[in-house]
Amino acid sequence: MSEPDSELENPKPANQATYRTPRWVIVTGVVALVLVLLVVVVLATSLGGEHGPQRHEPAVTYFVA
Repeated sequence: MSEPDSELENPKPANQATYRTPRWVIVTGVVALVLVLLVVVVLATSLGGEHGPQRHEPAVTYFVA
C-alpha cells in the first residue's frame, strides 16, 4: 500500500488528460489560423490586386495599318 489514501478515495477518470497544451503552441496555432484566414479573404475579395506574369510587363499595343 504505497499509494496515498487520497488517490484511492478520489481516482482520476480515465478520460481526463493529465497534461495541458503549452501556451506557445496555442498562440502559434491561433496566429497561423489568423494568417490563413487573412490570405483566404485577400484572395477571395481581390484586395491583393492583379497578379500574374503580365503584371510586370508593359502593355503591348499592335497597330494594323
